[in-house]
Amino acid sequence: MAISTLATQAQTLDKFFEKYSEDERFSYVVVGGDMVNTAKAIAGADKNDKMPKVNAVKILSLENSSDEKLKKEIVTEITSILENNHYIKTLETREKGERVKIYSRNNGKNDSETVIISVEKKEVSIVWTRDNGSKNGKGFVSDNNLFFPDSLSINN
Repeated sequence: MAISTLATQAQTLDKFFEKYSEDERFSYVVVGGDMVNTAKAIAGADKNDKMPKVNAVKILSLENSSDEKLKKEIVTEITSILENNHYIKTLETREKGERVKIYSRNNGKNDSETVIISVEKKEVSIVWTRDNGSKNGKGFVSDNNLFFPDSLSINN
């Protein structure tokens, strides 16, 4: 058990998403840079809007799964990573078989992250956003380099 705890503490959200990104049981989506700008334009977002500027979104979903053990492991693992990395639970709700938890972390001036965990009867979805000043607007940052290439950066 102690080895598992140490491994979880050392794990980051990047590593968590990477771990499951190639697992065929999961759907994995990354939206960044120009695609985020396109979505904002389609939604009619005003450039002067005071809403946070989302630079990137990662989504991991386990769908149509009756594997309760896997669902529980995923939720326990992501929750442990968030708590060990000083994310604050800002919302928790349960309604008609769905549980949603939202965690946030402020990384400094104009740089924050939000993680949404949604658990339903046969589905677990995890959405990770990086807002505003995330490393010059280039999206997620891995341990070694930028997750998104410069061509996907947001130039505001």
